Amino acid sequence: MRSVFLNIILFVFLVSNIFTLSGCGAVDDNQTIYDNENSTYKPHITLYGDTNVTVNFGARSIEGDQYGYEAYDPQDGDITDKVKIVNDIDFNRVGQYTVTYSVVDSDGNEDVQYRYVTIVDNSGNIDGGGGGDPYYGGQTYSGSIPVITITDGDTLYLPLGRPFTPKATAQDFEDGDLTSRIEIAGDTVNVNQAGTYLITYIVTDNDGNTVSKNQTIFIGNYGSSSDYTYTNTSSLDEFKTWYKTECGGTFNSSLYNANTGYYGGEINCEKRGLYNIDLTYMSIFSTIKTLNLSHNNLSEIDFTPLAETRVIEKIDLSYNKFSHIDFSPLYNLKNINELRINNNNLNYTKEERIELYRGFNNRSFTIYF
Repeated sequence: MRSVFLNIILFVFLVSNIFTLSGCGAVDDNQTIYDNENSTYKPHITLYGDTNVTVNFGARSIEGDQYGYEAYDPQDGDITDKVKIVNDIDFNRVGQYTVTYSVVDSDGNEDVQYRYVTIVDNSGNIDGGGGGDPYYGGQTYSGSIPVITITDGDTLYLPLGRPFTPKATAQDFEDGDLTSRIEIAGDTVNVNQAGTYLITYIVTDNDGNTVSKNQTIFIGNYGSSSDYTYTNTSSLDEFKTWYKTECGGTFNSSLYNANTGYYGGEINCEKRGLYNIDLTYMSIFSTIKTLNLSHNNLSEIDFTPLAETRVIEKIDLSYNKFSHIDFSPLYNLKNINELRINNNNLNYTKEERIELYRGFNNRSFTIYF
């Protein structure tokens, strides 16, 4: 009887170990485990451009499409808006600095990426121009000259009749804000006369360093060799009917100038369940403030009818079903500030994204992928 009891104990022990061993295995430390139930999907931040950046002393920020970023999580999708950026950059001192990008998904998983920034003097030295104090001052170093920033950009495109006021700021590392000292020279801008105008902003700091910066303003003709005249294949009444039927919108006539084709309002076709849209009726406009086609079922779109449009400040195509969009008819747009194409079936490579920015060739332009 004792022998039988011992055999039972031995059998239980062996069976227990068999099941225990069958659930074990070596796990590579570098292996990423994706388990939807255990929420171990990890987010990832992609940094565009160089992760080691060198800029000349005198810069006020690190700007440009090549230094963008985005964050994606297999569960949460696009979480770029959750990215936190921390840096220790002192643009008043040459040296080496770190920009830290971090993001946490809804399960608490985190990813961190780094960009390293080196600020050098204009001769390429990191020691402040010859081993001295890394702060610039007086006329000892070329970096001490003031910096003028034109508020509306170096090139500005305006329809006839749009008010214009010269606006710029000036900063100097020694003297601080010199905006009140800015003098303006050049052409007198007549907003009611089509043409190209050039004005110059000039400022002098306490050391006698004088700098100037030009701004070109195109009124009405948008930089062409002759006065710009827009043509259209539709009428305002046809547009109003289309807009009411297709988009459920009411046109704000008070924001429209029939002589110039300028419309300072939004054309909103959001959440209409659209599978296609004919933009021909919008060809009456030379300028549109915002075109909102978001939250529809659009998978293709023809921007050719808008090829003569000169200004659209914002275009929203988000939350549709696009897998490809031909933006080339819009590459002549001026002053476009924002393009939203997120939450579609688009899968732009890094090179394709850069090419899209180059196509529009617009400063201070943000694309939401």
